[in-house]
Amino acid sequence: MGSSIVQDLVMLAGLIVQVVTLCYLIKYVRATVGIQKAAVAQTQTGQDLVRAANEQAEASRELVEAAGDQSEGLSKPVVTVRCSVPIPDEMVLLSQRTSARVRGANLELINIGNGPAIRLHCDLVHERPAPGLTSLHVVEVPYLEAHEAIPLPWPRTSLAADDTCAIQCSYDSLSGRPHLSKIEMAGDAVTDFHYD
Repeated sequence: MGSSIVQDLVMLAGLIVQVVTLCYLIKYVRATVGIQKAAVAQTQTGQDLVRAANEQAEASRELVEAAGDQSEGLSKPVVTVRCSVPIPDEMVLLSQRTSARVRGANLELINIGNGPAIRLHCDLVHERPAPGLTSLHVVEVPYLEAHEAIPLPWPRTSLAADDTCAIQCSYDSLSGRPHLSKIEMAGDAVTDFHYD
């Protein structure tokens, strides 16, 4: 009987050890589930933070773009044409093959904007060029300050009354943005102006 009590005690002790192990195993599983939930929540929080950072980066990009537009608006060049003060009779070269005697005012390019026009390129394109008159005259100016004017190499009065032409000017602002002015003329009168 003594050995059966010892065997019962050993079995009881083994049972107690198994119950205690089972309790710790259940506690471990519960802790693992808690860690898993915390990891999922942390991953979700990380994704939310990444999404918020992307939205903030997009908002910052839009602010930088708006600031660039505002800066461009404060220093934007606008090139157009005006008539200068009348000049005495003189020979003015219209093209390499043709010259004309003129009276009256010459045309000037003027930057009426608030910023300089950089790499200014102007063409005079005749819709129906007169015989002997080339259709394209080119003016290149590296830099035209705001409110500065420069004379064009062709006079306003050299345009025939029935001649229609366009002065097309392309140039950049300080920010490097390209701009285009197109001044349409009929004879010596400006009929339309486009700015882009």
